[in-house]
Amino acid sequence: MNFVKKTHLIFAIVILFGATDKLYSEPMTYYHILTNHEETPFDEYIYYGIGGPINGTIRTNDFLPVGSHEIWGQMITSRELIFEGDEIEFDNVIEHAPPYPFPERFDYIRDHATIHIPRRRWRNDNGSHMTWIKFRGDQGIDIYQYPAGTPRSDSLFEHTQVPQGMIIYVDGMVEVEGYVTGQVTIYSSGNMYLIDNIQYTGSRERDGWFESEGFPHMLGLVSDKNIIIKDNIPNGKQNGWDHGGINRHSININGSLIALGGSFTFEHQNDDWERYQGPEPDWRGYVNLKGSVAQFRRGYLNRHNHQGTGYGVNYSMDPRLLTIGPPGFGPGEYPDISGRHDRLLLIEGIYTFTNTIVNKLVVPAGVEIRLDGANALTVRDTLIINGTDEEPVTIRELNQNSRAALNVDWGNRAFVEIQHANFSENVEINFEFDTLKVKQSRFEGPVYFEGNIYIDSCQFFDRTYLTSWRSMHVNRSTFGFGMDISGDVRDGELLNNTIVGSRFDGIIVHRFSNLEIKNNIIAFNGVGINNRHFEHPDMAFNCVYGNSEDNWLGCERGQGSMSLDPLMEDYQRSEYNLMEDSPCIDAGDPSFPLDPDESRVDIGAYYFDHEPWSIDETPIPENFQISTFPNPFNSSLRVSIINPQPENVEWSIVNINGQIISGGQWNLEQGKNEFTLNSLNIDTPGVYFLKFGLNGMTKHKKLICLP
Repeated sequence: MNFVKKTHLIFAIVILFGATDKLYSEPMTYYHILTNHEETPFDEYIYYGIGGPINGTIRTNDFLPVGSHEIWGQMITSRELIFEGDEIEFDNVIEHAPPYPFPERFDYIRDHATIHIPRRRWRNDNGSHMTWIKFRGDQGIDIYQYPAGTPRSDSLFEHTQVPQGMIIYVDGMVEVEGYVTGQVTIYSSGNMYLIDNIQYTGSRERDGWFESEGFPHMLGLVSDKNIIIKDNIPNGKQNGWDHGGINRHSININGSLIALGGSFTFEHQNDDWERYQGPEPDWRGYVNLKGSVAQFRRGYLNRHNHQGTGYGVNYSMDPRLLTIGPPGFGPGEYPDISGRHDRLLLIEGIYTFTNTIVNKLVVPAGVEIRLDGANALTVRDTLIINGTDEEPVTIRELNQNSRAALNVDWGNRAFVEIQHANFSENVEINFEFDTLKVKQSRFEGPVYFEGNIYIDSCQFFDRTYLTSWRSMHVNRSTFGFGMDISGDVRDGELLNNTIVGSRFDGIIVHRFSNLEIKNNIIAFNGVGINNRHFEHPDMAFNCVYGNSEDNWLGCERGQGSMSLDPLMEDYQRSEYNLMEDSPCIDAGDPSFPLDPDESRVDIGAYYFDHEPWSIDETPIPENFQISTFPNPFNSSLRVSIINPQPENVEWSIVNINGQIISGGQWNLEQGKNEFTLNSLNIDTPGVYFLKFGLNGMTKHKKLICLP
């Protein structure tokens, strides 16, 4: 099934032909009455307007039968209007409209159900079960199961609190009744039976009417087959209309009804072939419906046999359904979600969480989550956030000046997977898990991770605490407030990260068994790397520079490391891209895979994308260019410089610690200049830099000296 955006709303519908016409842009719940076939199983048409006025939109893929002028809403038909008597003129009619697509089932809604009620068979019984769902208003929902065809059992299957955006899927038949508080959709694969009033808390007792504006509750009832009014005493069994008392006849229904493969109808219609036969007459009262009805084939609510069987109809529309719908059919923007839940599988929209505990939470692209308080949302088992580059998931505090928290707290039983998510600065992250995999996400607030950690291409702006007893892999990420590593890391690596600007330690390591730190920029912090463990981590090819207290504390710098200004664009504004003369370019561990531009790996989170330099004398380039050859070199080095104007420059050769090995002055002419450097006083092979001042700026060119 596909989904179509209508302004800011997301509706679950099936699209044919890629149409964008407004006639396709509404969910089934939008229409007051919607049918695929108006002709009944007995080849009859039931004419609208005879049983009472209709104020909402009627839409059908069949002929639209009209019986009176008391139809005040729009009429849309894929064929034409037909009349029981004389033709009636209406202003708001669309004929020969494209058919509205009726799916066989709603896979998306089923797959995103919060509660799944499985199909099961009972011991020593060949029959299947019946599920009984009783709404208890503010006390929540009770769900029972018992063998079909036996007296109803009160064996409780599950109890849930007041639902906010909940979908309940029943694989099989279901009975429904009660007073509905919150927003919920019930979806069954089998027939759905209405065994008593199903109406909103706060609606009028006698007929289910309510004032729609600002009303908080919403219900969807969906069946892959039929929705059937049960023939029982509360619903008017045995001519209940003549027995008086509102508890002896009629049924009140609030919500959106959808019978995908069948009809909205009633049980025991006194046909000759039925085993059960009611009295004559068998009037059972009225169907008082405020909401909407969609059905594959028009169903009977009254018949002429037995001098009259069934119900009169008293339909009224719910104007809220023109803009929103029950869960699975609306924008996903519901009031607060709170309480305990087994699974929450969100659809696109905005959700507010308050004191919520959920075992499994799945968040798709485009969702915004608002957290209210320190205990706003706790996930016990599985957290999956699947944003995209175009539609990231946003997690922020509800109130701008308050703090909130997102927690995962079942330790070695929990799994977390996050991609393309943005966490605001007032949201604290406390995750205790077995495994965390997070990539391409942004964390503006403090972060506490404990477990097996896999971080790739993320941004951290506040203090980051990483605790691992086994694996820790942090790659291609930036840290604006340093990282604190503890636990007993047995398989750890910090590769190609940029850790810049912390008032305290860039990296502080408390304990580890095996930790590799390579190709990182660690600059402008209080301390660069602070090793508190008695062993040294495996460090190499890091750029550790400008840390106010010390660059290396309790550790050795390692092979290929340097203490030179990494020359980032503007680290104070979190712009960590390397400038073209950065000493970190092509200075990483040569055993690592090449950068995407097929050059040697750079140091830091963001690689510099090389552009080829031309050394043609004409035309004179606007910008300074330099090349060295051979490079790597041993005894002598040739330098070619293209400069846009005459200029005198001072040059020097420095090692990775910034110490000057050799130097001098060049008089540059406009255009191409070439120099040969001999006797450079280089005794040790390794990485060096050609450094010189030009136009008030310092330029670097990396050199590699061979033995």
